[in-house]
Amino acid sequence: MIQLKRQIVSINEITPYVRLVGEFGGVSGFVERNRIFYDHLLFHVLSGKGRVNVGTDSFHAEPGDVFLIRPGVVYSAKADKHDPYVRQFVQFDFIYRGNYDDLPVDVVFPKIPQSEKVRPTPVFEEGLNLPVRSEMRDNPAIKRLFSGIFEEMYHKKPAFQLAVKAFLLQIILQIHRKALGVDSMEGETLETLPDVVAEGKKFIENNFRRKLSLKEIARRGHVSAVYFERIFKKTLGYTPMGYVLRLRIQLARELIVNTKKTIDSIANEAGFNNAYYFSRVFKKIVGVCPTEYRKLVRSGNSWLPFLADEMKEGYPTGTIIFAQGESSKF
Repeated sequence: MIQLKRQIVSINEITPYVRLVGEFGGVSGFVERNRIFYDHLLFHVLSGKGRVNVGTDSFHAEPGDVFLIRPGVVYSAKADKHDPYVRQFVQFDFIYRGNYDDLPVDVVFPKIPQSEKVRPTPVFEEGLNLPVRSEMRDNPAIKRLFSGIFEEMYHKKPAFQLAVKAFLLQIILQIHRKALGVDSMEGETLETLPDVVAEGKKFIENNFRRKLSLKEIARRGHVSAVYFERIFKKTLGYTPMGYVLRLRIQLARELIVNTKKTIDSIANEAGFNNAYYFSRVFKKIVGVCPTEYRKLVRSGNSWLPFLADEMKEGYPTGTIIFAQGESSKF
């Protein structure tokens, strides 16, 4: 077993480096085998349920939960059979130490390397409190921050690295203050969401399968479409129609994996009345067209060129991965 290295550092020394971000899930009963991470794994459960095992501890995973897995700790997880989770994840170091091209991002247990190859885990002089599991379902800021990292890594706008660091530091701050029972700077809760946003979000979730317009959704809150879109994005981190597409594609992925329905039928059931448009949107978000996605799921094949061979069966087909250097989807 790895003897975990520790390094005493000050909060002032934190210069986080985000190595990978991604999103996966929606696969019934999917199992992640015991594995060891070289850097920190941070993930946010967007929907569904599952179980996460870290060391000797076991946790339920539910929407809104945030997990932080430290280097050198044995980790495994299993998605719920009936309501499998979907989650966004970030792999990072608190202090930049390069990309370590000679090391895989993680390794399946028990193929554990020599302990000297594992990055040290920071022990903060100020006693930074970062538990394995944080219940953040009442904190919409978390959704915005993870979405911010995801968008920046995807688009790679000028100086996107600075934006990614800023979002990650905000997440760390939220987790720390939550653990201490201290209100954060973005202490909104679901109960204090603007009524117009809460009403619109609920309406979208109940009606995303049919044709929707921004004006129709905004009317639920008796506001203009322009105002509704602005406050919705400011509160939740994505536009109303972006949320509609996210829900439709997630439903489509579940139907492709768990049913034998035709792609045209799935497109229609997920709210797309044009199969060509559905395929185009699906490929843009997931990385492959629906037909290819089904083939990959059935064959069990996947690829992730910038990770070591041990990782190729580590994530379910359909995972979206963005790295600092390049982006890949499999």
